[in-house]
Amino acid sequence: EREREGYVMFGKKKTPQEMSREWTRNMKKEMRQIDRQIRKSQATKKKLQAEMKKEAKNVNGDKQRMAAVRIMAKSVVQTDKQIAHLYGTKAQMNSVCLQIKEQQATLKMAKAMKQSVQVQQIMGRLVKLPELQST
Repeated sequence: EREREGYVMFGKKKTPQEMSREWTRNMKKEMRQIDRQIRKSQATKKKLQAEMKKEAKNVNGDKQRMAAVRIMAKSVVQTDKQIAHLYGTKAQMNSVCLQIKEQQATLKMAKAMKQSVQVQQIMGRLVKLPELQST
């Protein structure tokens, strides 16, 4: 549990950059798994459609076969919904990855601005304005 909060063994804390890198890596890993699930579902859908077409040709008024075709059609629709849901989940995960990157960039910019202000303060102390104006 402590590892999730950013702590490592012996009380050493991970930097925000390390944590964001780890989170992004894990998110991309999950996105690849979702891609695999999408491909698997699409292959299943194609098989169902082919089987449904084959079965539909042999119906000839048989109610049992017609019921089987309907069940297959429902399965195809469910598979479509599942694929759409997986794409939505993947898009949300990608959005989170981009937000993490944006926060990381904001932190870098804030750090650079802080260093810039410190440099300006030091330069201000080194170069005293009244002495410059008198020369």
